[in-house]
Amino acid sequence: MTYERLAVTAADSVYGRQEVNHARVIWSGAVDNVQFDVMRHENLHCVVVAFAGSNELADWGRHLFVRRRRIAGIGGLVHRGWLSDWRLARPTCYAAIFDTLQPTDTLIITGHSYGGALAQLAAVHFARLVSSKGIKIYTFGCPRVGNKKFANQLDALISHHYRYTVRRDPVPHLPLGIRYKHAGNHIQLPYRKNPHSIQSYEELLS
Repeated sequence: MTYERLAVTAADSVYGRQEVNHARVIWSGAVDNVQFDVMRHENLHCVVVAFAGSNELADWGRHLFVRRRRIAGIGGLVHRGWLSDWRLARPTCYAAIFDTLQPTDTLIITGHSYGGALAQLAAVHFARLVSSKGIKIYTFGCPRVGNKKFANQLDALISHHYRYTVRRDPVPHLPLGIRYKHAGNHIQLPYRKNPHSIQSYEELLS
């Protein structure tokens, strides 16, 4: 199994539809609005944190009330609501990860949709605590998290950051407006009937 395949499978499994082969779940649950799993994959010597997102476009009403807030550490402005959600989940996520993370492990941070936004914010936090060279970010159908300064700083901090989109998935174009810019290396996948569904991403990367 590749890191890419592990990331998309974990991003799907956090919705509770399947398990990840050879992965041991360390923590699974929700803190306020944030649902996530932390698991250890012994064969790949890595710890994975996977954030669930909004699998249905109808869920996006809560995310479109956009105010921005400065993020400490690397600078730039990010979606205020998503940053607040991450801060609520951070203590639980931190404890679960560092209960199992070893110095030689890779830390994979992944998420679908809104979960991809949380993955980016989590990566900023964990890059202060472990070597950024050991962090890999994979997102699927991720919206734009912050402004150009944030995107540039995140790219400088973590180079192994892959952002997958399916053609005609509307969520990567949100929030609307020129004040938001994407971070990461963009990989566009062919159109599927349900372009925002995490299953579409998993099928295309299988």
